[in-house]
Amino acid sequence: MPILMSLAYFAIAITLLAICITLYIWTTPYRELELVRKGNIAASLSLGGAALGLALPIGSAIYFTHGFTEMLEWAAIGCTMQVILFQIMRKQSNTIQTGNVAAGILLACLSVSTGLLVALCIS
Repeated sequence: MPILMSLAYFAIAITLLAICITLYIWTTPYRELELVRKGNIAASLSLGGAALGLALPIGSAIYFTHGFTEMLEWAAIGCTMQVILFQIMRKQSNTIQTGNVAAGILLACLSVSTGLLVALCIS
């Protein structure tokens, strides 16, 4: 039943992505979703980049691994790398809070780049 396996992987991937995004949000010193709701473009870019950076390793793990356990391990590695990246770039967080779009773009690009590198390590 290939369709059932596809649905199972999709459900697990969405769950993992939601967990990783939640963990990422908890590591930021500000309330990103609240800033996004208020129209803060920098926070939106930063969070969107992190989401992409988290999704890339999960998608790659689905494609290259051979089971749910290995997929979970790579999702954990991807999530950890995004949190580490944010901690390294933490000094940019004040400028994101104030709406500095350049800082948001930089953090988004670094997040996607980190996610891509982790995803490529899986293959």
